[in-house]
Order: sequence, then structure tokens, then C-alpha cells
Amino acid sequence: MSSISRVNKDLFHQRGKIISLILGFHLLAILLMILYKNVFNITDPTSLTGGVLIAVVIGVVFLVMSVINIFDSSKYRLIPISDKGLYFSNFLSAFFAVIYLLVGEAIIYFGAYAISPNPYDQIMIKDFSAGQYWFKFEVVIAIILGIMLLLVGSVVIRLLVSLIGDLLPIKKQAIVTVFLTLIVIWAVMVPFNFITANTLILLGVREVTTSFDSVVRMLNMSLFILLIWNIVLTFLNLYLLNRWSEATK
Repeated sequence: MSSISRVNKDLFHQRGKIISLILGFHLLAILLMILYKNVFNITDPTSLTGGVLIAVVIGVVFLVMSVINIFDSSKYRLIPISDKGLYFSNFLSAFFAVIYLLVGEAIIYFGAYAISPNPYDQIMIKDFSAGQYWFKFEVVIAIILGIMLLLVGSVVIRLLVSLIGDLLPIKKQAIVTVFLTLIVIWAVMVPFNFITANTLILLGVREVTTSFDSVVRMLNMSLFILLIWNIVLTFLNLYLLNRWSEATK
């Protein structure tokens, strides 16, 4: 059987190239913006945060499509590797791609700010730097877990749509698939929101005040919930993937 590390290396190589392109285009856009402002002597401050958010969103959307596509691609479905092996290779490479994306954007952001500082990002950097080291670390972990939850959740929806679609006495048409996907997303989000909200209440988090202690407590609970949801949905994905594999043989 193909090893998880070998498949992971192949997948990360493919995803890494796309992430590199996203980072490259973002860096080029910033350099062009700085050049434009210098040539035309424009002094209006421009925040760099928006560009980072756009680049991260584009990267995450690409990773969502890439992760889902692996289970649809005959190239990977026919590899002599178990469903669990393919699943963890898929998400392990996605995890490394997320780290690459976030680290790359952080380097671009702070590098661009050092070259072209502005008051908007100065406030954000100052406020973030004022926090405790452990708090900043937790914020980064929360972002990573949140992105991974989005990736894991997208596979849950994809597998549910496929399994339900196989049971329906109608042909798989694009409009039907879109409608079914919207229904599945709604059906997944309702219990997800209900369980998450009530879990926070049970953990004693009813509201967040402006105090630092309140924010830290909310962040700690959020980290716990994100981790649990990632684990739960991973087991659900493995179960659905096994059912899907048997149904498509």
C-alpha cells in the first residue's frame, strides 16, 4: 500500500504550488500599490489587512475544492491505500498548506507594513502585540482549527449529498445537486449551531464582555469546541466515506 507520507507529499506539492501563486500575486499587488502611490505621490493611507483577508479566503476556498476533489478523483480513489489512509493524507497535506498560507501571509503583511506603514495597521499590530504571548498563540491556533473545521465540514456535506443523491429516484442534475446541497448545509448547520451554543452555555460562557479575562475565557472554550468538532466530524467522515466506497463499487 502507498504510505500516508507519500500521498501527503504528492498532495502538498500540488497545493503548495497554488498557495505559492496566491502569495506571489498578493505580493505583486502590494508592490504595485506601493509603486503607484510613490509615482503619483499619493499620501492617503491604505490598510494592508483587506488584502490579507482576501488572499486567505481565496486560499481556503481553493483548499476546500481541492480536499473535496480528492474523493471524487479516480486517480486517488484507485490508489492502493485504505480510506483512512487517503483521508488522513488528504487532510494532513491540507493542514500543512494552511500553515504555509498563514505564515506566508504573515510575512508579507509585516514586511509590507515595514516598507509602507499606515495608521490603520499600526493600531491593529499595537493592540495584538499588547496581548499576552499565550493569548496570541491561542488566537493563531483558533484560526487554524477554524479553517480545518471548514475543510472537514465541507467533506461531510459532500459525502452526505452524494449518499442522499444515490437514494433519490432522479438523475443527478446540476440544479438538483445545488438544491440538495443547500438543504444538507441547512440540515447540518441547525444541529451544529444548537449544540455549539448550548455547549458554551453549559461551560458557563453566556456572554462576552470587554474585559480581557472574558475574551480569554471565550477563546479557551472556543478552542475546546473547535477541537471536539474536528474530531467528531472526522469520525463521521470516515464512516460516510466507508459507506460511500461500498455504494460506488
